[in-house]
Amino acid sequence: MLLDVKRALNKSKLEIKEIKIRKNGWDIYASNNDSYANVKITYEKKRFYPFETFGEIYINKLSTIAEGDEDFVKKIKWNLEISLLRCLP
Repeated sequence: MLLDVKRALNKSKLEIKEIKIRKNGWDIYASNNDSYANVKITYEKKRFYPFETFGEIYINKLSTIAEGDEDFVKKIKWNLEISLLRCLP
């Protein structure tokens, strides 16, 4: 997922400035001259019905704060959605 988010940020013409590694996730800050995005990925392991036979599975949460003109915000949203389709089984 981290690689997919980085790909989406690059496609949005943002340069990744900082990646912070946390206990259960990452914080990614990227910007260019007039726009920026701050993406937070967190994960946890949980047991879900009807998938209990698989044991605990990873649950990911992604939140994004993006600032720029309207076209930039639409572009980053689209790029994140498309890049994250790779995460689906």
